[in-house]
Amino acid sequence: MIVDLLVYGTWMAGCCLGCCSAIIYGKGRGNLGGDCNSSYNESCNAVYRARAVSFSTMTWCALFLAWEVMNLRRSFFNMHPETESPYTQWFRDIWSNKFLFWSVIFEFLSDFPVVYIPVINDRVFLQKGIGYE
Repeated sequence: MIVDLLVYGTWMAGCCLGCCSAIIYGKGRGNLGGDCNSSYNESCNAVYRARAVSFSTMTWCALFLAWEVMNLRRSFFNMHPETESPYTQWFRDIWSNKFLFWSVIFEFLSDFPVVYIPVINDRVFLQKGIGYE
């Protein structure tokens, strides 16, 4: 269990850092702006977008992790290997815990307002709406 958490944590951190670095150093050309933690200015565009991408990536990785740790011994996609319908069994498995299912769906949907509603994203979370990222 400890090794699993270490691997998942490393994977999640790598995804977040990779996305953030791709925005900052790829599209933003390494420009970190100035005074980006107090207010938005045009030089902080890449930083705000990188924050939004990192936030969404971490949220979705954590949601997948919540489903992945439903069973300590089996994978999310192979909890019942002896099933007659292996391609749809994973949905039956996640539906068996309805509270977790609806919690994950609610959090997945609530990620979009946090990233795209102007007052919430730029003043509360200090991030900016994203496009193709």
